[in-house]
Amino acid sequence: MRCYAAISIVLVHLIALPQLQVPSYLWFVPAHFGNGVPLFYIVSAFGLFVGYSGRIGRRQELREFYLRRFLRIAPLFYFMMLIYIPFCRAMWGTTIPLSQFVSSALFVFNFVPNHVTGFVMASWSIGVEMAFYAILPLLLFAITGLARSVMFLAVAVFLAANWALAFQGTEGVLALFSQFSLMAHLFYFAAGIAGYYV
Repeated sequence: MRCYAAISIVLVHLIALPQLQVPSYLWFVPAHFGNGVPLFYIVSAFGLFVGYSGRIGRRQELREFYLRRFLRIAPLFYFMMLIYIPFCRAMWGTTIPLSQFVSSALFVFNFVPNHVTGFVMASWSIGVEMAFYAILPLLLFAITGLARSVMFLAVAVFLAANWALAFQGTEGVLALFSQFSLMAHLFYFAAGIAGYYV
């Protein structure tokens, strides 16, 4: 499922970014393959609960968890950040503000409205994933069965609906913050956790 999600995300970007026209019989690719991102979040939460449920109880285990998550994402992401400095200058004549570079390097850009999309193309999803990693140990501790996982899913859906309602009618930076923040996507992770307990 993770492979399918990743391939579908790649395919939809290969079509959308250069605005390619696809044959009519492939209509479902641009229409539905963007759902690879939510699917990836669901599978990610499911897999993390499979791997870590009952396994983070000591400080050393917590440190190892965060180190593994960081090393899984950071090296390639940092490499792409460095690539984007000359790329943005060559393509658009723009420079990356230092504040945005730092928020991306610290993986806190998901919490900063002006930076939520990231400056590396499509990196908003990494911001969401890293924010979820930050709270995962708390979720592992608090969500210990099916009833609690269903309750968390219901709360996450409620929060996402009210989050969208609070930003309804906004444009620009606020609209992007509404769309790409962890709060808007938390219920996908919650669905993966509920799936684990089911």
